[in-house]
Amino acid sequence: MRLYGPERSFHRKIGDIIHTISLRIPLSAAYAEGYRTTVRLSILLAVVLALLFGVQFFLYRRFLISPLGVIRDKALAIAGSKEQLGEKIPVSAGREFKELADAFNEMSQKLRISMDRLEDRVVERTLELNASNAELKREITEREQAEEKIQASLREKEV
Repeated sequence: MRLYGPERSFHRKIGDIIHTISLRIPLSAAYAEGYRTTVRLSILLAVVLALLFGVQFFLYRRFLISPLGVIRDKALAIAGSKEQLGEKIPVSAGREFKELADAFNEMSQKLRISMDRLEDRVVERTLELNASNAELKREITEREQAEEKIQASLREKEV
């Protein structure tokens, strides 16, 4: 009160208890500190976001891209070689990937069975065709011999 006078002391009297603290900081210093705090918080936010992105990227690769890569590689191997047809894709974690791998494994097994049956049918039909060809050759030979006999008979009758 003595220092600031009655007007600047809000007309308080000496001995009055007050519950305030008044700090006097130049406005430029207050703005500078606010700017530094904003920069620090922005950097902290950027670091936290970068860490979250890194964790998300790791999890994305670990639980989505890697299992799909395994399925893709095995599918290409099976598609590229009939010897691998019927082989199974290793089942990875996750219900959807398990269902996908199971469906692919079932399809691969059915294709293997169909291919084996088809190969058996081809062998069976080839044997049937070879037997039919042999029968036709025998009949042709018999007819040629019969024709030669007929020609020989006709020549004998002409003489």
